[in-house]
Amino acid sequence: MDSPPSSNSGYSNQESTATVDEEIASYFQQFSNGNERPNERTLLRNPIVSLTNRCFLKCAYCYVSSPSFTKSQFRTLAYEYVVSFIDSLLKVGGNDVFSIQYFGGEPTVHRQLPELIKYSRSKNLLVRISTNGVAACLRSEQYIAAIKDEGVEWRVSLDSIHESVNDYSRGAGTFRSIMRNLEHLHYVGANVSLKPVLTRENISGLEDYLEFAFSHGFKVTYGTLLPVGDAIRNGIKRELNEFHVAQYLVEVFSRKPHLIQTIELSPLGWTLKTIFLRGAKALPRFTLYLHDDGNVYPMDGMIGPEFCLGKADDFDLVKLAKLQLEHGLSSERCRKCFVNGFCYTGDFHELRSRDPSMKADFYACEDRRDIYMLLMKGATEFQNIARIMLSSHYTH
Repeated sequence: MDSPPSSNSGYSNQESTATVDEEIASYFQQFSNGNERPNERTLLRNPIVSLTNRCFLKCAYCYVSSPSFTKSQFRTLAYEYVVSFIDSLLKVGGNDVFSIQYFGGEPTVHRQLPELIKYSRSKNLLVRISTNGVAACLRSEQYIAAIKDEGVEWRVSLDSIHESVNDYSRGAGTFRSIMRNLEHLHYVGANVSLKPVLTRENISGLEDYLEFAFSHGFKVTYGTLLPVGDAIRNGIKRELNEFHVAQYLVEVFSRKPHLIQTIELSPLGWTLKTIFLRGAKALPRFTLYLHDDGNVYPMDGMIGPEFCLGKADDFDLVKLAKLQLEHGLSSERCRKCFVNGFCYTGDFHELRSRDPSMKADFYACEDRRDIYMLLMKGATEFQNIARIMLSSHYTH
């Protein structure tokens, strides 16, 4: 584990801030190539499939706007079409293809999801299912093999462990359905990660949320609410950023270090890895994304004719690499930033909603720089946090 230079001031001491900031910026620039950079191989590492745009929830901030679709707009990919995508990936990428993520809409709506999981695992791919966690089918015999498989991660959306808070944004009754499924997943021994969308309404309960996850052996990642999709339609504003979350977690970990291992897969977890772990893996935003419209795109935030890479069995990797070079960490926007070599890009949904050219900074850019400053000013303390976090089983 690498040991970056630490100031004597500590992260909470404001003395000589300008000097400390200059020193830290110099460190990042000096070692900007210390971590794996997104490249042609990382483009193939973690492909994503949106199996359907259907979802039976009406989350107020849904970024893909599933609640806004009418019945005539519903789309679901055929099993055979998804299999052809997997076969094409492996033919082109071979061992570079590490995992596949099934997304939506709500992937459990797809009646052949268990068969797709089985096929993916037969090709030695790790599988991640991003689900709202409500469907009763998760407790059925049809799913038992997939749930018991450690190579299948169930990423369950849960905004709070308090019913009224969770159901405020996700809908009445969702909390009880999710908790029933989570208890089943825990009982069976499933590989589970939880993902809340953090807002001012639920951030105060994050400590209890982490305790719940720890007691069940679950990991936690998170996102902050962004003004995209149905959040814009419903007039929901961004009132919490990544830096607020990082500050909150730092305070919690100072009192409860046992909770550190729960956040390994989170934005803060990835940030700690890039600073303190030698050869940390890249977290590429650009990948092969099979959309429910049947086309392949660079990511879920770049859907449109100008970004189309082709079909499931015939996609343009050269164009994908070009788009990554133009808009990713190698772009002019990111090259000027001193944490470029350690960062991962922000959310392209929100960027495109503000700037169709995608040349502006992300909302998260300033947050990200502030987080790196926070972590580096208390380097010794945060190196210990990273060490505790990485002492658990590590999943890419």
